[in-house]
Amino acid sequence: MAQKTGFITGASRGIEAGIITTILVAANWLMATAYEQNNLHRFKSNLNVSTLSLDITVEARM
Repeated sequence: MAQKTGFITGASRGIEAGIITTILVAANWLMATAYEQNNLHRFKSNLNVSTLSLDITVEARM
């Protein structure tokens, strides 16, 4: 079976943070991004979630 990966931007708050558990039901692995990576600390204990600091409003940071 093919591996499935989810990718969420702005995962530190709002609806994106609330749907991560649901996405992991369908995906094997999830990349959660936020402007400030330290705001993603709640996901550190989940081995299927990787976190990344990413500001999608600044092209040079992508």
